[in-house]
Amino acid sequence: MLALLGAMKPEIEPLKRQMEMQRQVRAGSCLVYEGRYRGRPVLLVQTGVGGHRAEAAVKYVLDNYQVQTIISLGFAGGLVPGLKAGELIICGRLVHGQSPVLESTAPLIELAKRIAGQTEASLVTVSRPASQRHEKEMLAQTYSAQAVDMESYWMAAEAARHGTPCLVVRVISDPLDCDLPNLEGISSGSGEWNKRKAFFYFAGHPLETLRLSRLYFGHRRAKRNLVRFVNGFVSVFQNQAEKLEEKP
Repeated sequence: MLALLGAMKPEIEPLKRQMEMQRQVRAGSCLVYEGRYRGRPVLLVQTGVGGHRAEAAVKYVLDNYQVQTIISLGFAGGLVPGLKAGELIICGRLVHGQSPVLESTAPLIELAKRIAGQTEASLVTVSRPASQRHEKEMLAQTYSAQAVDMESYWMAAEAARHGTPCLVVRVISDPLDCDLPNLEGISSGSGEWNKRKAFFYFAGHPLETLRLSRLYFGHRRAKRNLVRFVNGFVSVFQNQAEKLEEKP
């Protein structure tokens, strides 16, 4: 079985709409949707935001389900010029601080490259959002990375501890020149907002409202391209798995 994991509701909701849902399970901050995606058995998992939630979600899934492959997917910030909102990146090299460098599983990278027509990139996982251009430029320089997120390294690390193949695919939601609004005080661990706090915050910070508007359109492009990739990947992955099972 294939497990698709994203941190926030906006990342997985478009995929959830494509699923034939069978059961929903909550485990701590993690939501697991069991069902079929384009006719194939799939787990869709909302891990919650941040490394510890992502790591715990992968552990729960691998301890409780027969999962062949983990796919970490969702939004990322662009760290270099030229990466546009909605652009999909296949993350071959994964870094976090001084931790050992990890890599997505090579055959899965090649499969994803054939489907998406993209080359590999490096992703750095951080503990707090990289909101401003100067923060993103520093991460690019320090880690030789092209994109940033807050979960993928820890998903890959937990998958590696279980000996489970893992692929990290991200879609750019905020390019290098797109500063993020400060959402830490109004969003929960699942990425959902406290609407009352959000109203008063943005009413008092008009510049943040402009940043939010740009991020909204970035998310729209990112979600569209993410669904397109997953549709192709699920079909091809399952076909290849069935062929392998048929071999003597």
